Amino acid sequence: MTAYNAPVPYDAPIPYNSGSAIIPDWPWLGPRTEPGVMVGLHIGGLWLHARGYASLRPAGALPIQCLSVVSELRGSPIGETATAALTVDRGARIMSASPLTGLACRLLDESGEVLLHGRCTSADLDVDADSLSLQIVSADAAPLALRRVSDLVDAAPEGLDAIVPWRYGRVGGYAVALDTTGKRWAWADHPVQGIDRVEADGVRIDGWQYRDWTDRTGRRVALIELTTPAAEVWAVGRGRYTTAGLLETPAQVLTDIAQQLGDPTAADLLRNTEALAGLRIAGSIETDGTVRDALRAVCASIGAQWSPLARPALLQLPLAGQVRHRSARVSRIAREQAPTRATVRYGSVRGGPAGELQATLTDAERSGQRLATEIALPWIPDAAQALSVAERILRAGHVDTATLSGLPATARIGDGVSIDGETWTIATLADVRSSDALVTAVGPPRYESPTVGAQTTRAQVPATITAVTASPATVVVRIVDASGAPMSGASVSVNGSAGLIADSAGRVAIPLTLLTQPAGGNLIRATRSGYDAVEVRL
Repeated sequence: MTAYNAPVPYDAPIPYNSGSAIIPDWPWLGPRTEPGVMVGLHIGGLWLHARGYASLRPAGALPIQCLSVVSELRGSPIGETATAALTVDRGARIMSASPLTGLACRLLDESGEVLLHGRCTSADLDVDADSLSLQIVSADAAPLALRRVSDLVDAAPEGLDAIVPWRYGRVGGYAVALDTTGKRWAWADHPVQGIDRVEADGVRIDGWQYRDWTDRTGRRVALIELTTPAAEVWAVGRGRYTTAGLLETPAQVLTDIAQQLGDPTAADLLRNTEALAGLRIAGSIETDGTVRDALRAVCASIGAQWSPLARPALLQLPLAGQVRHRSARVSRIAREQAPTRATVRYGSVRGGPAGELQATLTDAERSGQRLATEIALPWIPDAAQALSVAERILRAGHVDTATLSGLPATARIGDGVSIDGETWTIATLADVRSSDALVTAVGPPRYESPTVGAQTTRAQVPATITAVTASPATVVVRIVDASGAPMSGASVSVNGSAGLIADSAGRVAIPLTLLTQPAGGNLIRATRSGYDAVEVRL
């Protein structure tokens, strides 16, 4: 055996079967002699391997022969936290080398792919058997690092210790009072790209100022200061951002939340967000919970599922995995009824949806099915995107479900399985202790290109029209939705004369020749699919 003395950073590439100088000749075991998945475990500066244990601290140590076997690995996109149980031979030497409870870790399969990003919750040593039993819980079970007013100021007034939200995209939300003056309000627990509109006690005001304020811990907070005290403040702004711009795509928002998983490589879990790149989302995180709760809440709004045991962890609906398994035993195939139409509520304004529409899978209803449901998409700010997401969610329900066995113990949620020439996708994973573990898989959607009919029934908060600039020949107005996002493509009429279209910034240049009425008497009307018409007089 070779001594391994080189320290390895936590985010270093996994050195299995790579010819690396760190582990130059560490082949994996041959045929399994015990049920389970032969794994590698990286925890607290230690590598636990299928063939041994190596200390990767500068002091180094000879590897000790050991065997890491996953005795249980559970999880599903809609289930509870993923967990793993491991047993390690000659565990006394490992336990004496490092206290493992509470440490972040990565569990790896024999190909070197990460099975689970997690944290060790218990490490029980059986001295007589010289065996170590580890329990690992997926990292997304960690609580969100939301802060309260008492974390920002030296002394939070009684009754004012509210959570300070995180904001993403172009979003509206209530600010949190920092003191009893009614003038200082925290809108987000981080810097924001800007505040566009402020309402105090239900009335839009001009007497306010946005500040990038530094709290008592040295962290920056989005602060709104009023000239006149108020009992309640609601604002529309542009949330968390980087030098590259506003964080408003699913990939940007989910990756930002996933930074809390405690592993620099955890962003790999989101590597398939390209399929959702066309979406622009907006929302706030303002209630206590786990990282998993936040990730799943966003995913539910974009027609996706989150599971730390999936490959990758973010799965877009309808499920369509890449074929990784060519054979399986099918014990049952079921076809259940699924909704064919939905009332879709999208966006979020003052605790309620910004709008509502009806979506129908007409192809499914032509086959004689009639079943209604409700879909909530609070992170989707507009009707067009809401309709697209609702279509995918409805389609995802119209699949056959199969119970499979005989898959390898390395099978993962999101893997494709070839069954009778079709690709089915593993949807839930009960246990991988043996090759006889049962899993469920879903087939391809029965309606590949359904026709979706939509009818907007309500838009709670209409768009707004604001005069921006004037010149000798035109007046430029800007049309924005309830979240402050520009309403590109809106149709604009002036005193009944139509033909003007808003540009990508929501701006429309109105020729003065169309303003035939005295000041304050010219009717400007804007309409766009998914929104109530909005009018203003100039």
